[in-house]
Amino acid sequence: MSIDPVTFMDTGEPSFFNRYAYAFNDPVNLIDPTGMAPGDRFDTIDEAAEDLLKFAAEQVQNEDSPNSMLERGGDIVPTEDGEGYTYNDVETGETDRVDFPVASNAVADAHLHTPDSELNPYKESNDAENETLSKGDVRNFEGLVEHTGNKDFRRYVGTPKGAIKYRTKSKRKYTIIAPAGTLQFKKPKG
Repeated sequence: MSIDPVTFMDTGEPSFFNRYAYAFNDPVNLIDPTGMAPGDRFDTIDEAAEDLLKFAAEQVQNEDSPNSMLERGGDIVPTEDGEGYTYNDVETGETDRVDFPVASNAVADAHLHTPDSELNPYKESNDAENETLSKGDVRNFEGLVEHTGNKDFRRYVGTPKGAIKYRTKSKRKYTIIAPAGTLQFKKPKG
């Protein structure tokens, strides 16, 4: 054990040392205990997408209502220094879709297909489309490629079985970056 090197010095100025400044004076609500909140920096697009989807799945886990099984998603952009990737927000949608703004410099987007809440919210989906991109997701691809000017734009999906996959417009085969069970879902308490 050692003495904490950061000490409080009484300078007569109450704002000299604010022990809650790291959380913008709201340490109860503005915390990130898992380190998965939006805004972190990642070395690869895959790492950013996996973190975004884990964060979205964590949001599903933490909601205590039948409405928790809504799709969630966001876009992935280069960091300001161009040395990595990040995501800014995770939007909540409906049971079968999520709409969110995609930045013109986005390199990818990612969204979560939760277990089907309208038909049977608590069992893994056997719907093959739910384990990949839906027809609507694929149709939207052309517009995203045009919007970003990036022919290699990646579209990631977190599946109800907990896998993480992506595809590009030119490559129709899915690349799996994380196996089933990576993302966890639980029955909501409602």
